[in-house]
Amino acid sequence: MGSWRVLPAWALPGLLLLLSGPWGSSLGSSFELWTEPEVLVVEHGGSLRLTLRATCNDSAGSGGMETANSKRVVSDRPGEVELELFNVTEGRPVQVYYTCGGRRERRDVRLVIYHVPERPELAEVPPLAAGQPWELLCAVAGAAPVRNLTVRLRRGRRVLSARSFEGAGAGPGRVRVSHGLTAAAQDDGQNVTCEAQLDLSPFGPNISVTSEPRTLRVRADPSSPLLVPVLVAVLGGVSVLCVLGVSYGIYHCKTKKQEYRLRKLQRRRLEGGTRR
Repeated sequence: MGSWRVLPAWALPGLLLLLSGPWGSSLGSSFELWTEPEVLVVEHGGSLRLTLRATCNDSAGSGGMETANSKRVVSDRPGEVELELFNVTEGRPVQVYYTCGGRRERRDVRLVIYHVPERPELAEVPPLAAGQPWELLCAVAGAAPVRNLTVRLRRGRRVLSARSFEGAGAGPGRVRVSHGLTAAAQDDGQNVTCEAQLDLSPFGPNISVTSEPRTLRVRADPSSPLLVPVLVAVLGGVSVLCVLGVSYGIYHCKTKKQEYRLRKLQRRRLEGGTRR
């Protein structure tokens, strides 16, 4: 049967120092493990680096990661490992690990793969009369994750509508938004645009793509035709500029001294070329 031995008083400080040093704090004890950044955000097919850190004083400590994507260790120092992912296409979480004093800790790190949205497609808007309702239509393709996407319709600087897609999947998709407006005389000449914003902050970029603008054409008096230039014709040997009256489907042709108001029968003659 063994017997207890009493250490001399002078040995106690050395024993406490031994237990509080790197051997006592790392061997067989738990330690903290984290990554910088906390969430990994990368464009589909791209690459990124992350740093794995551990509160470990074991000089033999080491770490790495497990993932379906291509990877490599950039540098490995006690308590710090720099890793790289490249040609990233698989969006499942990355598992990192670190071994310190014979004990291994693991952490799952969220990985977000994004696709930059294509340029939004805003449907054309025909000439409108004041008070006439119209539905603006916009489509956005290629964005991912769609749940991070917001689509805004604007008239000038004013936001007419903003729609987000919380709960949508992580893969790229095509979304459509619409907004009903009533044309007003003061809208004439203003631009309508559609903006797609993919916000991946604070760990990733905030990307914004805007459509080609559509210019509103609004006539103040609904009873008067809106004149749209369509062709140049020759009437009685005189060259004239002809415009189409949208309200009535009538051509209006003017010279400096003459004005011809031609209804549908005359319209066919104009499209034929020359009237003799």
